Amino acid sequence: ERKRAEGVNKVLFDISNAVNTTHNLSDLYRSIHSSLNRIIDVTNFFIALVDVKKHTLFFPYHVDTTDDDFSTITNFNPDDSLAGLVVSQRRPLLLNTIELEERATKNGVWGPTPLIWMGVPLMIKDEVIGVVAIQSYTDPNLYDLQDLQLLSAVSDQMAIAINRKEAEEKLSEAYTIINRSHATAILWKHGRGIAVFVTDNVERLTGYSSQEFLDGDVIFKNIIYQDDVDHVVNELMIARNEEEESLTHEPYRIIKKNGDVIWVEDTTYLRRDSEGEVTYHEGIIYDITNRKRVEKERLSLETQLHQSQKLETVGTMVGGISHELNNILQSMFLYSGMVEEQLPDDEKLKGNFRQLQVGAEKARDIVKQILTFSRKSTIDFKPQVIHDIVLEALSLERASLPANIIIKQDIDMNCGMVRCDGTQINQIIINLCNNASHAMHEKGGELTVSLHQAQAVLHSGEPEVDVLELIISDTGHGIISDELEKIFDPFFTTKGVGEGTGLGLSVIHGIVEMMGGNISVSSELGMGTTFNVLLPVTEEIIAEVTPIAEPHFDKQKRSILLVDDEDNI
Repeated sequence: ERKRAEGVNKVLFDISNAVNTTHNLSDLYRSIHSSLNRIIDVTNFFIALVDVKKHTLFFPYHVDTTDDDFSTITNFNPDDSLAGLVVSQRRPLLLNTIELEERATKNGVWGPTPLIWMGVPLMIKDEVIGVVAIQSYTDPNLYDLQDLQLLSAVSDQMAIAINRKEAEEKLSEAYTIINRSHATAILWKHGRGIAVFVTDNVERLTGYSSQEFLDGDVIFKNIIYQDDVDHVVNELMIARNEEEESLTHEPYRIIKKNGDVIWVEDTTYLRRDSEGEVTYHEGIIYDITNRKRVEKERLSLETQLHQSQKLETVGTMVGGISHELNNILQSMFLYSGMVEEQLPDDEKLKGNFRQLQVGAEKARDIVKQILTFSRKSTIDFKPQVIHDIVLEALSLERASLPANIIIKQDIDMNCGMVRCDGTQINQIIINLCNNASHAMHEKGGELTVSLHQAQAVLHSGEPEVDVLELIISDTGHGIISDELEKIFDPFFTTKGVGEGTGLGLSVIHGIVEMMGGNISVSSELGMGTTFNVLLPVTEEIIAEVTPIAEPHFDKQKRSILLVDDEDNI
């Protein structure tokens, strides 16, 4: 049993890692097939994906010794195909020879009838996105319920991997479209001016490479023509103070790397936090030098009224294009969260992607924090190792830390499992590391993270138990004793206005308690702060997959009303 569990864990890791190491979806499917072959016979294997809009099942990957027809199933229904049956019932199915022959007589099997068939739904957030299936034409006893449970155990990771790879390819396509366009996109953090994201075509606009902007060697404000700086800054201040979401600047000039002066049109979108404070600026910039030249020539031929009408027309056109590009950018931001964890091991690239998410995530995370603190959110605790989660979180955190802060890590890769929610473990790491970073942002310092298995008393009066001890410490300014006593109180924060909600540590405290653990803090002024998180080790290996009984409904028709203000929902 332990060997089986280890095999499953290895397959889960391989599938997760394959998103980073494969070049496209086809490579990913082959990698999944190869990984599964270590723990189960996948001689006859296929992956089917659902196209909800077209109501079809298509087969992007299949290997079969007998059936060579894997054409798309249109208008599928449970009575026509085994894969459609899994989609409809939304649960794993294991069908023996008798069941298969009975379905075959009713045209319920697509293609040759196997002697045994097993299929599991691929699901993302309760939505079936496809089916993974294996079958045998020679051995009616090749698979059993344990095999069904095993395939089910890895199906979620398969669904996540496929979903993220699809998102990665779509993001790559969107990025290519933007770089081919005449618009240059720049994202920079309010108050700093250093770009955190720049499209590659910025070099065509300014002569400077995107890397020069990202490294801080070039700040966009510094290349604005001196006579235009004041009015550009004033327009931005007015929009900020009047809580505008966007503004289109009056055209202004910038100085290119080679000294040329060009005219640009700049539509800036202001991203705000939950308190209305501007956190980031998104600029969509066009080179309108040729247009300005044409306008100048027309001044001698046309009246001022006619010229104004022309400018209004062009402005409307540019505004429409800007709107379309903004839609593409928003799609990039939404998908970047899925892509981020699967990026290659490139710290700068990960840092750039992380900055794209910060503004949008802030409002979302506050809502999640409030739900978690009030314990109204549904948490799915599962036995799992957390060292990979810790390492992944540190990798993302390292990309966003300033250069004067160094991360030191001591992670035991042989720690036991704890019952937890992986997302919440990630939240604990990111939140505590962000607090540490904030404490050291002025002078820099060391952020130390360690994870080891130990024995400790979790609660007073109880015996020692096996725990995972997560320690996060910094060499920052420390916390005074009066504040230390209230550090886990909701809405208490030592940060300035607009820099924190006061919910982070209280939420972490609630998460740790829900996992049956304990969190403590110690601090010394001028020396730093240390958080100690203890989580009980579980002996569980993997939860059994229990088929969900079909609910009973009466014959009456029912209607479901869904109300949401987002079209995408």
